[in-house]
Amino acid sequence: MKEALQYSKEENGMVHCHVCPKECLIGSGDRGLCLVRNNKEGKLDAHEYGKNLAAETLNIEQAGLFHYLPGKRCLSVNVREQPKPKPSLIKGPKQRVEDRYNPSQIGKAYAELMPVHVIERAYAEDLQTIAFLKLPQTSQYEYVIDAARLTSQEGLRSALITDGYLTQSALAGIAQHIDAAVIIIPSNDEGTVPSAQSALNSSLKALKFFSSQNIWVEAALPLRQGADSHAIVQQISQWIVKSINKNVPLHLSLPLQQRNRKNPDESVSLMELARKSGLNNIYFHNSHNDKALYTYCWSCKKLLVARTVFGILSNNIRNGRCAYCRQDIPGVWK
Repeated sequence: MKEALQYSKEENGMVHCHVCPKECLIGSGDRGLCLVRNNKEGKLDAHEYGKNLAAETLNIEQAGLFHYLPGKRCLSVNVREQPKPKPSLIKGPKQRVEDRYNPSQIGKAYAELMPVHVIERAYAEDLQTIAFLKLPQTSQYEYVIDAARLTSQEGLRSALITDGYLTQSALAGIAQHIDAAVIIIPSNDEGTVPSAQSALNSSLKALKFFSSQNIWVEAALPLRQGADSHAIVQQISQWIVKSINKNVPLHLSLPLQQRNRKNPDESVSLMELARKSGLNNIYFHNSHNDKALYTYCWSCKKLLVARTVFGILSNNIRNGRCAYCRQDIPGVWK
């Protein structure tokens, strides 16, 4: 049993979970709405701790960070995809499903990926940053805390990629141990739907809170098909400028089926809209325009960083400044 964090004991053996905004009140022997946190005799058990996770080496750009150690590699901890067994390996119906593949064949994966395994892998590959990439927050909250704490103790850095659907106390628990964060903001325009509005509010609160804790933050806004993309981009951009500052990088993207339509210039218009709303650093993923991933100096307009999602092509930032006009370029560059 891994006793959970962020809960309180109530009367009659009940427990009150404080990880996500649903804040479930759980009776003895029952589980919360997430189905992964259950009450065992008056204690909250995080029984999925470290399970079904894998680690792989990525460039930091693949984790969604453009203004944080550009071009460096990181160790990404994410949900492990279960491999499909090859028909040739299936000898008969009596063979157990778990015998049809070897987890060691799918990268450095473990049945349970403990925090110490992560540190060992980072040292073995000389990696200085560990990125926790879209891990299920209710099932792996304690895991991220433990792994990020150990990462900090070992003198390494950690980054969190999340939608921020956590309570204020849960955010504070994580903020003590991370160095950077990408907050994924839900982009639907269903403002009248309570669940959609709650998710949006939680993401924006997480973005603002992490920024206030001297954590480097970037925002990701995946636009959904059918939503009013221009209105959403304008609303979110203006909120970031007003509530945090104009230098927070904003990463936009459209569904693949939407970008293949007759209007290839939509990414340009959406980026320009965000820029007119006051943001300095806007990027567009899944665009036909390769330069939509480039960083330009907002003062002299010169190209600073040419990149793809897989790495850096050129970098003209010197000691946090534009190499041409010496303008400060906010970010973590070394």
